Amino acid sequence: MKTIETLAHILFLSIIIAPNCMFYASANIMSDLLKQFFQSEQVVQLAFSLISIPSIFSIVTISLMIDAFSTVYIFPILQFICCIGTLLTAISDPAHSQALYLIGRFMYGIAGECTLTSQSKIISKIIPQQFHSMAYSIAFCFYMLGEAIAGWVLPIQNSLQKSMYFVLGLQVFGLMGAIFYSFYIKIKGKQNVTKEQLIIQVAEAEIQQAQSKSTCQELFSSLKQLKLPYFLLLIARIAYTCAKSTYDTRSVSAFQEQLNVSKDKAVKFVVSQSITSAVSFIFFSIVSVFMQKSQYLVLFGAIVVSAAYLVFTLSTNIAVGYTTSILIGISFGAFASNASALLVKLAGKSLGASALGIVFSVQYLIMSGMIPLAEYIGQFGEYINGWIYFGLALLCIVLLVIIIQKWVGW
Repeated sequence: MKTIETLAHILFLSIIIAPNCMFYASANIMSDLLKQFFQSEQVVQLAFSLISIPSIFSIVTISLMIDAFSTVYIFPILQFICCIGTLLTAISDPAHSQALYLIGRFMYGIAGECTLTSQSKIISKIIPQQFHSMAYSIAFCFYMLGEAIAGWVLPIQNSLQKSMYFVLGLQVFGLMGAIFYSFYIKIKGKQNVTKEQLIIQVAEAEIQQAQSKSTCQELFSSLKQLKLPYFLLLIARIAYTCAKSTYDTRSVSAFQEQLNVSKDKAVKFVVSQSITSAVSFIFFSIVSVFMQKSQYLVLFGAIVVSAAYLVFTLSTNIAVGYTTSILIGISFGAFASNASALLVKLAGKSLGASALGIVFSVQYLIMSGMIPLAEYIGQFGEYINGWIYFGLALLCIVLLVIIIQKWVGW
């Protein structure tokens, strides 16, 4: 019975986050509609840049707050901000205001990616340790399914307002779930607490409050003790993620140009990538349980994605769309489901969460420059961007090979 309850919590926690990914992916999926409606070729690039830029600061800040104060109450606040952002993008349609649309995207940048940090905190509080790996994999799986559903549903709406109200309805459901878990954890914590346990909890809270004041100092002090393998893996992960994330922001328009296909066909390619990613996350999470050296799965993911970019760059056959998308989907499941765990292992438990926050922030910092650069380069040919993605994938492979050869025991 306990196992069924745990699985139910994992599924529900995963579902309530999925609509946020639908909102994030909507700018790529609806790129043609947005450009025509706002009469701007830059609107899609700005839509993603205005998520990347605030994420640089918000992820580290909010992850530190969650770790320092051990609170889950910030989850519904973040989800509420996401809902307001989606509402503004919906209103931008009748108002015919590009500024309002971009403000909505900016609000998601402040809170959207941070909901994943809050989700992780709740998982650590209510899901037993032995189910954590499964919980994170299923959460990522539903995140990718959210993108796939967006690819199916949003083009049918053929309206910015209708599409955003559809996403908003699902996000409100997510907000209710976030509120539920905030109260659930509070109520669960009060159940069956003896007087002695209550005294211990109060003492622990006072100690934690005192310790939280020096959290930032301890963070920077611990960073000095990180070893070279961690930083090499950090660079490899950033190279991989920046290439893939920049590719994802342009994939629909890139397929249209590179393969000369319709927008509907290009969206189908994107949906196939999301579905493959979702399945891949589950598969490789199971494989990693039985495979002690999961760094080889990370290397496998990097090799597969480099092959995908090479195929995309060198061929204009329509079959390339599905081949590229499926390869990237397989790669993402192998790479992302293991690279973060290895970073935490190399950083040490005391620094794991904050170290990941810094990785994400640096990643978004670079992406905020890469997205407009890719937009500019795309004017001269999308294949040039393909070579840049391929170069970053090769850098990732080289760094991983160096780490595996030099530090066999990591």
